[in-house]
Amino acid sequence: CSRIRQAYRNHVNLTWQPSELDETRFASIEAWAGSEGVLDNVRLPIVIDASKNWSERATKCIDGDLYDTVYSCNVIHIAPWNVAQGILRGASDVLSEDGVCMFYGPFAFGGELKPDSNIKFDNWLKDRNEEWGIRDVEDLEAEAFKYGLYLQQVIEMPANNHIVLFGREKNVQKGSSSTSSATASEYEGWTFNET
Repeated sequence: CSRIRQAYRNHVNLTWQPSELDETRFASIEAWAGSEGVLDNVRLPIVIDASKNWSERATKCIDGDLYDTVYSCNVIHIAPWNVAQGILRGASDVLSEDGVCMFYGPFAFGGELKPDSNIKFDNWLKDRNEEWGIRDVEDLEAEAFKYGLYLQQVIEMPANNHIVLFGREKNVQKGSSSTSSATASEYEGWTFNET
């Protein structure tokens, strides 16, 4: 919810369709939206299990239209791999031609996870659930390719996090390929250009 609030402050023309796995978190989403005065731009949350086929439910909420962005914030490292697969699969169904699937959180690059704090965090996650863990961008890229999505950009963020963007082939930019073996250093200097 705090990420929606931050984005809203910079992009007042966006409409958000929040989702959660469980209705018990809806009150928190609605409270954030209300406290920020953005209720007109934040739809009522819906239940979505990203590990299952969620695209039909998501498009019904917007009268069958398509989404410009599917945004997953701090999800795929605290969930089984099939959640990341489901997000990418569903995104390929609901995104407009220019749409992007955006992941925010910690990532490994080319099999390399750093710094030490992310390695410790990854171990902590796996101690709690062996199906959890920080995901490698290469694995996401290979999975996205199955659904016609390609790596577009990797954006370095504070606290050892990144935004990883996937889109349709016509939008492919520097470093994108289904068989990339890029390391973290190859992603440095990529920027997020707003349009």
